[in-house]
Amino acid sequence: MCASGQALLAFFYCDFREDQKKDRRGLLSSLLVQLCDQSDAYYGALFKFYLEHKNGLRHAGNSELAQCLKHVLEIPEQVTVYVIINALDECLNTGPLSPREQVLKLVKELVKSEITNLQICVTSRPEADIESILHPLALSLVSLHRENG
Repeated sequence: MCASGQALLAFFYCDFREDQKKDRRGLLSSLLVQLCDQSDAYYGALFKFYLEHKNGLRHAGNSELAQCLKHVLEIPEQVTVYVIINALDECLNTGPLSPREQVLKLVKELVKSEITNLQICVTSRPEADIESILHPLALSLVSLHRENG
């Protein structure tokens, strides 16, 4: 589907060993770059965002990046976007508003925004904090940890 232009795919692998792969900012930046690389409409929206931030001299905050992602995803008449967030449990879960909590909050915001062409898949070991947020949001839930074999 992606090769034929019928869908877009953005993949983020959480990795506690790499700074850019363990928090909300890394996730947002990665998704934006991947999606904008695949769509001229998305690229135009991100380029406008870049210009609004003085050609990248003024760094955007996490909330601004999240708004940019939502804006990009809400551009009308775009193909289905599949976002895969792999190994969410690899995000650190220490301190108030931990990196993991921030990523979970973003996933919840995206789901609650009801963007019609957005499909999200999150993989993780069954951690209590992750399950408590994702279970109420899930349309489909598969637990390999509860399967035999």
